[in-house]
Amino acid sequence: MLGGSIASAFVPAYLRVVEQEGEEAGTRLLRELTTLFVGLLSVVSFIVGLISPYLLRVIASGFAGAKLMMTQQALLALLITVPLGGMSALWAAALNAKGAFAVPSLSQGIVPVAGICALLVFPGAGIEALTVGMVAGFALRALILAWALHRRGVAIAPRWSAPSEELRRVGRQYAPMAAASLLMGGTTIVDQAVAASLGSGSVATLGYGLKFVTLATSLGSLALGTAVLPFLSRMVAVDDWPQLRATVRTFSLLALLATLPVAVVGSVYAIPLVSLLYQRGAFSSADTVAVAQVLTLGVWQIPFFAVGTVFSRLISSLGANQLLLVQAAMVLVLDIVLDVTLARYAGVAGIALATTLIYGVSLIFLVLAARIALGRRQ
Repeated sequence: MLGGSIASAFVPAYLRVVEQEGEEAGTRLLRELTTLFVGLLSVVSFIVGLISPYLLRVIASGFAGAKLMMTQQALLALLITVPLGGMSALWAAALNAKGAFAVPSLSQGIVPVAGICALLVFPGAGIEALTVGMVAGFALRALILAWALHRRGVAIAPRWSAPSEELRRVGRQYAPMAAASLLMGGTTIVDQAVAASLGSGSVATLGYGLKFVTLATSLGSLALGTAVLPFLSRMVAVDDWPQLRATVRTFSLLALLATLPVAVVGSVYAIPLVSLLYQRGAFSSADTVAVAQVLTLGVWQIPFFAVGTVFSRLISSLGANQLLLVQAAMVLVLDIVLDVTLARYAGVAGIALATTLIYGVSLIFLVLAARIALGRRQ
């Protein structure tokens, strides 16, 4: 939530300062922000660790005592990934701003690969092996990104001085973006909490059903958002409004055309897909039907999410992240109401349907908000 928000605040400000003051000023901004950002995330991690016993009793109320304790141990061990992941997100954004996308994107795969390798090497260790592997993966990704920036002649060593105007500008855009991400992240907590209240296995059913959706959004929509943000930010920095409008239209159409077939295939062939991917061992045919229902209703959020990503990046490039905070608050309220309401009638599948409906409403809001922000900036 906190680490992923930094790109939307940093990239527009970084490109603006590079255009106006040169590469050295941009590097200075990156070093100062690295120092401040890692410190902030370290403090947040410490606070989360302190309140974790109370936090987990709320969001994992359906867990038995031993399972709850194991969850807390995993959470405490994984807290180091918050500053590591945030630092990596900032450095990846700096590489994206310089037109480098391959290393930041591919390096994300190191985390799950490291976790899987740890499980294969130490199968008897279970969740402990997975936790250690993921921490190692986060650390390795940070080292790779640092190496990539060093090769491009960008210094990343911590540096601190009196806050510059550009650093303050990043802060003014980061604060609402981080708050918006916290609220949007709250929807995941709400979804899991409502699922946990439905009985044993419901959280797993929701998770398995949305893995296909998560894969699609990660490979397509989030990649699109990462790529489009620097381009839009450069156009805003030089006031190229006709090209900005044309680019937004093009990317929105491409996002829609690319994701609609995915939604259709995922919905029509939900049962065969789930059976092929998961039905073995303890995963029964009844589990396949339950997970397929989640997938059928949840997969339609992908087109809404993809097109919405383009407009949210447009809003960020225009320096109007306050509008994204309003959108996130609206989404969280709708998520609570729809999750509780639809789960009563459709169980876990109702939670997936609620998410799809929410992303549809969110897209309408983002289009209107982008029009307002663009009109103000021009």
